[in-house]
Amino acid sequence: MVSETVACATALGISLRRLSDFAKTRPSSLAEWLVPLVGITKPRQALDAVTRKTTPVLGPFQYAVLAEVAKSNSAYGFGIAGQLSAHPGAVATTLQRLEGRGLVQSDWGPPRTQRGGKRRRIYRLTKDGTDMMKTTRQHFGG
Repeated sequence: MVSETVACATALGISLRRLSDFAKTRPSSLAEWLVPLVGITKPRQALDAVTRKTTPVLGPFQYAVLAEVAKSNSAYGFGIAGQLSAHPGAVATTLQRLEGRGLVQSDWGPPRTQRGGKRRRIYRLTKDGTDMMKTTRQHFGG
């Protein structure tokens, strides 16, 4: 865990002296290490901040979800799940993480009578998302 923390801290621009001072408090998880150092109050946000700076390419499922968002001007989670034959919960979690990394952007769509007036979250690809797709394709030779 210590080597992971040093790598993440370095990626986030945290000085090793500050990291050393903080290590005396003996946090038990990576998120507990990073939350006070980065100044983010939620562990998920801290891990997303680290992932955004340290993960050079997307995994296969993340890439597939991002590709579905890129195909449509107004992609939504359940529609993507149907296209990929994937569990809607897995797609929703992936979309949240992609949004946390700044690769997709979401807005609420208009109320739909088919859904009893409920709105669905519509996802659009960002410039960073397009760049990440290119980087991932190049990394895997595609």
